[in-house]
Amino acid sequence: MSSLPSGVRRVYNTLYKRKATGGMSYTPSPSKIKDYFESKGFNLHNITDEEFNQTISHFSKGELSLPQIEQSTEIDSHGQSENVNSTESSIVFPTQQQIKDIVSTKAIEMSLELSTLDVEYVASQIDSTDTTLDDVLQQVESLLCAYADHKQQESIQKIDSMFGRVYSHVQFNNSQTSRHLSQKLRQFGTDVEQAQEDFKSSIGNALERLKIPGVSA
Repeated sequence: MSSLPSGVRRVYNTLYKRKATGGMSYTPSPSKIKDYFESKGFNLHNITDEEFNQTISHFSKGELSLPQIEQSTEIDSHGQSENVNSTESSIVFPTQQQIKDIVSTKAIEMSLELSTLDVEYVASQIDSTDTTLDDVLQQVESLLCAYADHKQQESIQKIDSMFGRVYSHVQFNNSQTSRHLSQKLRQFGTDVEQAQEDFKSSIGNALERLKIPGVSA
């Protein structure tokens, strides 16, 4: 996932810290915060303190409430009515979009950067059929841990490949340098030998010219 705009990240981090300290029961996903920014015309990257406080207030008021106890009327076997308290069963089955939001939020908590395609892929691996929110959270965490391990292995392979290319390049350069040095040394030896031959020939010619002719008896 590409990095969040600074304004969205600032709000998300604040709300997440409130949840961690018990100040809130949930944290809105970054996409919901971004949607709110856009609906209010706020700058995603440069939010003012007033806009920041307004956003925090908005999501604090929108906090999810616990299941409410409702009054229901039941008729007994004698036809008399009586009021009883009943707590509605509130098993939540997340939608696909909610699962994507959960993946995005959890990835941020784990310091993972996922692209939109990555988020969609991870979300598509979640078995959402009759799956509760707790089950989804466990599956998301497991998949993101596997994703993190996969990315780490990819990074290790890239590092190994990079050093392999560097070593090959250095060895090739060293081979070329050694070959060039050998050629120059051979040429130097040949030039020295030729110079010595030329020197000897020159000395011989000089002595020949200086030789005194013999005196006949």
